[in-house]
Amino acid sequence: MKRPLPMLAAAGVFGVWLGITLEPQILIRISAVLLIAIMIKRFNAKSLLVTISVLLFCVGLIRGAYVKDSGFNPYLAFENTKVTILGEVVSIAPQYATVKCFGILKEDVLHKAQSKVLINTTKINQDFNFRDIIAVDGIIRLYEQMPYWGETGSRGFYASKGIFASLTADKAELIEENHIRADFLLWGSNARQHIKNTIDKYLPGDEGALIKGILIGDKQDFSTDLSNAFRLSGLSHIVAVSGLHIGIFIMFISFGTSLFSSRKLQAFIMLLMIFIYVVIADFQPSILRAAVMAAYGLAIELSKLRKDSLCALMGATLLLSFINPFLICNIGFILSFLATLGIVLLGGAFTKYKLANAGIAAFLFTAPIIAYSFNTITLAALFTSILISPLVVMALLLGLLMCALPPLGVLISPVLFCISHVMIIISKVFASIKFLTIDVPSPSLLVMMFSFAGLYLLYLLLVKKGSKLKFAVIATFMLLFIIAGSVGYAVAYKNAEITFIATKYSNGVYIKSPNCYNIIAAESGWYDIANFLCKKNIKKLDTVILTSDKNISALNYLTDKVKVSSIYAPLGVSLSLPNTEVLFYNKAQTISKDGINLELLYADNGCANLKIASLSSTAIFAENRYSSNRLDADIVFIASDLQKNAVNANYAVLGMQYKREFLPAQATDGAEILRICDLGSITFRINEKGIAAVKKTRMPFY
Repeated sequence: MKRPLPMLAAAGVFGVWLGITLEPQILIRISAVLLIAIMIKRFNAKSLLVTISVLLFCVGLIRGAYVKDSGFNPYLAFENTKVTILGEVVSIAPQYATVKCFGILKEDVLHKAQSKVLINTTKINQDFNFRDIIAVDGIIRLYEQMPYWGETGSRGFYASKGIFASLTADKAELIEENHIRADFLLWGSNARQHIKNTIDKYLPGDEGALIKGILIGDKQDFSTDLSNAFRLSGLSHIVAVSGLHIGIFIMFISFGTSLFSSRKLQAFIMLLMIFIYVVIADFQPSILRAAVMAAYGLAIELSKLRKDSLCALMGATLLLSFINPFLICNIGFILSFLATLGIVLLGGAFTKYKLANAGIAAFLFTAPIIAYSFNTITLAALFTSILISPLVVMALLLGLLMCALPPLGVLISPVLFCISHVMIIISKVFASIKFLTIDVPSPSLLVMMFSFAGLYLLYLLLVKKGSKLKFAVIATFMLLFIIAGSVGYAVAYKNAEITFIATKYSNGVYIKSPNCYNIIAAESGWYDIANFLCKKNIKKLDTVILTSDKNISALNYLTDKVKVSSIYAPLGVSLSLPNTEVLFYNKAQTISKDGINLELLYADNGCANLKIASLSSTAIFAENRYSSNRLDADIVFIASDLQKNAVNANYAVLGMQYKREFLPAQATDGAEILRICDLGSITFRINEKGIAAVKKTRMPFY
């Protein structure tokens, strides 16, 4: 193989991903099987590459599992309990502070912990300084895992920043004040604040917010309109500091380094300046990837070796994933990697214009992940990236100059205002063109795999023109899979679906009839339910059933996002919504919708149990925490461990409020226990013969 590094790096990164995903016993079995296979196989020169790939894969497994275990396990035992966190302040933001934890104090016993904790300081009137040693009391919580398909969950995102838990501070005490004066992290924090203050002084409003985003990736001051305009016009990447910014920055500093005759000195100064920029940008994942690639390129240039962008990209990804395995869960890092991969592989395959080639390639490679995460395909990105790139270059260079020499702001700020204002106008114009933005449901894993397989076929067709046999084989397999998938979809289309939704603080159930009639039943959690519907690209609900008389006002959020035809509420509840029919049900009432029978049993305590009959199966959505009735159905959902119902079911689904250590009271032997907190949302597909399939959002990962 001419270039073994990409394959070796891919094996290592895949191992890291499995390490942070699978359970330890599965990892041990995989590693053991692979290592035994290597030892049995007769060693020769040809098998050396495979051997190194397997070893890198196993090292990745171990690294991922170790970081997951050491990061989360210290906090799992104390989840949702009051503790004291001892640690050092490493980051400060309005109402928040990030603390590098030294230990967890519980009942006068100190437990070891080493990862970061995000502290919410809104309840306390105390300011901390960078590097202060503090003790903070409060309830510790782990971030949410992937709740349903299309939503990545906040746990992996925060872990990519080294943060593994959060704590709302009730009380804080300063143990030791910071005495360190020379600290590059402190300097970076001060430099970021200086940049923000300088821009706020000369450029208020959306124009200033955009310049801050371009310079340091800070989007805190973006208005809702500006955020939506950039998202719908496909320009969000310009405020994620990445390869574009590093390239412009290197071009800017190369003018100064050209004064030196020594190439090594020039490279050293460039590396130093890149490191400074990374610190100022607060080590954002996308700039880390670009910085490592730039360092690799400088090293190759000094060594007078052949430059290889693919090797640089894969090597940088392998190194960063070994340093922090959860970086590969960060959507910004994933999009940065895929956009760069597309430019490297297909950058010269479409037209003779480099800028247009880069835009098309980046769009094609990032489209599946953007569709998954944001539920849109933004065709405007094909045009806006070309139009706005020269403006980004000018904005970055002038912004850096203004922040380096603030007195020049009087002269530079009017020019910067005009540049940023033009970019905002371009984003809003393209965002307003409706046909350029296509709303889509989050594609399944199989669809995304086919998408990337199709991109590989495109690469073989346009770049590797001699690989006709390989192209034909892959295209044939793809065609067979598409035919099989289409047949399976057609068969499943007429099934009914019952999905128990993993909301943060409540419970909800989504019901789809065989004729695609959409029903939601829940007591609250309307924000999560609206997000769940967005991920499925459901624009209309035929019926909403309120199983509680609480949190009625929050229902407006759902009706603002989704068209609702009718709402059933408990009798006596005051509810009026525009363009929605509001009906009321008694303590015991049956509602029939498109072949789905919904039997409501409402109690005096303000909660209802819902019995669902669809085709040949029944399910009970048990919200009434004080009911003692026996629950008989094929599927029983139990909201809380406070319920003491006898359960007779094939499947017992336990809600988010159900504690891990409890099991349903008097559960039937043989009932399969499914915990939403472990598996995310759970979907039962039902046909005329019964339950055809059970689909879980995730395995019980980290």
